[in-house]
Formats: sequence, C-alpha cells, structure tokens
Amino acid sequence: MTTYNSDQIDQLRDLLEDAADSQITFLRKQWYLNAGMRAMWPRIHQIVTDSTDQFIDDTYEYTIPATVRGGRMVLIEKSNATDDDFFYPFDYDEYEVKHGAGGADVLVLKFDPGSTWEDGYLRYTAALPLTAYASANYTAAQSEVYTGPDYTVEGPVLYAMSRIGAIPLDDRMDYGRLSVQAQNRSATPQEHLAVSAYWLDEFERRVDEWKMALPVARY
Repeated sequence: MTTYNSDQIDQLRDLLEDAADSQITFLRKQWYLNAGMRAMWPRIHQIVTDSTDQFIDDTYEYTIPATVRGGRMVLIEKSNATDDDFFYPFDYDEYEVKHGAGGADVLVLKFDPGSTWEDGYLRYTAALPLTAYASANYTAAQSEVYTGPDYTVEGPVLYAMSRIGAIPLDDRMDYGRLSVQAQNRSATPQEHLAVSAYWLDEFERRVDEWKMALPVARY
C-alpha cells in the first residue's frame, strides 16, 4: 500500500475537525508532519542506494552523493569496467572516508582505478531519515509518497497532534490576544498541556513498538 502526504493531512483534518485547514493551515500541518518524521529517526528509517558515480582513471577522491548523506552509511561497493552491473564490497584497506564541510564527505581510494575499474560504478547504501514533504498545496501532496514503512504512517500524525495541541496555550496565556473572559470559557493551561502530552506519549509508545534495527554497517 502506498501512502501519501495527503493521507496524513486527511488524518490531521479529521482529528482536528478542520477539513478546510482554517484552524491550522496546510503548510503548518505539513511542517509538523516533517518534524514528526525527523523525531522518528533513527528508530524508523529508510534504506537508500545511489550508484550514479563512476570511477575515473587517476582519480582517487569522490564526493559521496547528497542522496545518501545525513544518516548512517551501511555499505560501499564497486563494479568494474567490463561487468558494471555486479558490485563487490570494498575491502577495509581499499578506502577511507574524509569528512567534508556540510556533511559532504569524500571517499578516498587507496588504489588507482586504472583501466580495470575505470567507467565502473561506485554504489553507496545508507540508512536515512524519512524524506521530508515539500508540497506547496494539498493537490501536490496527493502524489508525494510517505517513505516510511506502511505500518508507521500514523507516527508523524501523532507527533503533529502533540505540537498542535500546545498551540492554544500561548493564546491562553497572552492577555493581548485573548480576553480574561474568553480565557475563563476556554481550556486551562493544564488541560492544553495534558492533551499535548497525551499525543506525544502515543507517539513515543507506537514508535518504540515499530522500532527498526539499523543495518550492520561496514562504514
């Protein structure tokens, strides 16, 4: 089953009784969903592979692609010029990784690719946080895929509810935006905090149940 950004927005709309995004805007809901996906790392992650870089004769340094940065590198492999569809794991003494600015690490070879490996490919496999949503509106969100396992789809929603539940607390405490009379007819600060804590507890409980083991890494 494929789940989309819009499916999680629909869940938030239902829980908040906010079908028109009039209380919490679409972009604000999406922001909290993204925060929830970040909070699930590394317990919930995705496995991403990149094999776009090719060996070049007399070239020893290769910047690790952005698509596999920001998580845990699991495996680095190589294919040779004559059979570039078959990948061999690097031996530990064949390379090292030099840390670069902004996470742009560099793979440093300890051998010259030469004619044996030239035009073969480097393949990186990494465990990464779930991909953040970037849709500008609900229509675009209907084709933006959730990259976590299907059974974890409610995780970001639970986290978003914990943050959204705390939003009225600021209004409740701000005399310039909410009169004392209105405050007396609204939920108390303790009630707002209890609602927020409830959703956060649900988030933590479920994510702990779903927790995925990170792959054993050679990196």
